[in-house]
Amino acid sequence: MKILLVNQTFYPEQLATSQHVSDFALFLIERGHEVAVITDKTDYETCSKKFAAHENYKGVEIYRIRGALFGKRSFLHRAVDGALF
Repeated sequence: MKILLVNQTFYPEQLATSQHVSDFALFLIERGHEVAVITDKTDYETCSKKFAAHENYKGVEIYRIRGALFGKRSFLHRAVDGALF
């Protein structure tokens, strides 16, 4: 089965949601599914680091799009980033 996961953060970020979605994607790969992830191109913690637009991580196809502009400075910044993503 082909499965698409969408989350603002993903491997290699260390945020809880990133780790959970990454683990889930690998769990699905181990069971023979094709998994793709759409995630943010910008590091959520710093907003200064950018990740590659496309990457394969242990069989998971990762597609990164431009999203985060503000990071975690405030709830409003997080809400705007989430909405834009």
